Formats: sequence, C-alpha cells, structure tokens
Amino acid sequence: MADNLICFVHINKNGGTSVRELLRRNYAASGLLEVTIQGRRSVDGRAKSVDSFDEDVLQAVSEAQSKQQRLCCCAANLPFGIHNYLDRPVSYFTFLREPVGRCISYWNFAFRTRNEGRLWSKLEACEFDLERIRQTHTAYQFFNDQIRMVTGSSNPEPGVTELALAREIIERDFAFVGATERLSDGIRFLAPQFGWTDASCAKVNVGDNRAFLPVGADKYFRETNEWDIRLYEWLVRAYLPRKLG
Repeated sequence: MADNLICFVHINKNGGTSVRELLRRNYAASGLLEVTIQGRRSVDGRAKSVDSFDEDVLQAVSEAQSKQQRLCCCAANLPFGIHNYLDRPVSYFTFLREPVGRCISYWNFAFRTRNEGRLWSKLEACEFDLERIRQTHTAYQFFNDQIRMVTGSSNPEPGVTELALAREIIERDFAFVGATERLSDGIRFLAPQFGWTDASCAKVNVGDNRAFLPVGADKYFRETNEWDIRLYEWLVRAYLPRKLG
C-alpha cells in the first residue's frame, strides 16, 4: 500500500471538511491534490461520474493524471473511478452518513450558501417542491447519491444493482469506508494504515436549522433514499462491526 495513491472520495456533507483539514496536516502541499467539483448534475442530465464530459470533471481527471507520480493523496468530491485514468494503484477511503440526516443537512447547507452557491436557486426554481426536484433530476444530492458516489454510477435512479455493486466495491476497492457518526473511530483505524502522524479530527460545520425545510421533508427523504438507507444499514450493522470490532 506504500506505493498506492490514497484517494479520499469526499461525499459532501459527510464530514469531508474535517477530513480535508486532517489531510492537510499529514501531507505536504506538493503531495496533496485537492479538487472541488461543482454540482452533481452532468451536462447530459445524468449524475456526474469520472467519465462525464463536464469541464470541471475533465480538468480534475487531467490534473490527477499529470501530477500522479508525485502525489501522496488526492481529495476530491468526485465519484469512485479515478483509478481507471491513472497508472498507479489507488487506495480509496470515504465516509457515509445516515441518509435522511444528510439530506436535511444538505438542504440547510444550500440555504446557508445561497449567496455564493447555485443549489438554492435551483431548489427555488422548483418552488421547493421535493417531488418536482426529484422528477426533474434538479439536485441528485437529495436522492440516493451516496450509492452513486461509492459506485461511480451516473444512473439517475439507482436500485438493487447499484446496491450490490456498492457492497462489492467497498469490500474490494476501498481500504475503509466509515460512518460520519463514528468519524473519530474511522480516522484512528486509517491512521496506521496510511502513516498519518496527526489523527486528531474534530467535526466542523455541525448544526442544522430545520426552519427552511419543506413540510414532510423527513418522511419524503426516507421514502426516496431507499438504496442509500439500505447501504448505510449494511455498513453500520455488518461492515463496521467486522472492521472496527
């Protein structure tokens, strides 16, 4: 694993800001590539993947390719699959989050960043109608997007196939997948594997305001995130007990 490029699949609102801070403390700037992709909808209307033709995705993949031999770690909110474009083996890690709580947190994030981000204006254009947002694929972030990030799928409506694939990829290609709710435990597990000397990781951006949520949002998110929920339940009930004890 010493020669592997470590790749943090940063799933937004899953403790990624905290993890990136940790990575900056453990890697020199010259050895750490940080990438931020804007939005989750691709130019073809599907969810973004590493194979998308969006300018930000193409630029991220190109930068990773050109710098790969001198990098130690890459942190990007880019779905699984960057190894297909590199000449080096990759060790992936990421964190999943309880899906309904994640959706609520993401909604509040959209509101808090409404002046500098575009997500809130897209939700507003749909009159904050959750069913309309889902049907038009306006914001993939709120509907089974964790399973897309883990599998690299661009499928607008993931299902049982992606669930099976996610489990397979996690077991085969990820050094570790943790839960945001057990972030510190996950970092302690990863630190000796990746040689991190500073394993302190405090959660940041914690706290949500429910005042701006549409009525019935909790119930709706629970009904429309079936595959993220199933994946998360498998993670915390089967995978993590086996990994962490």
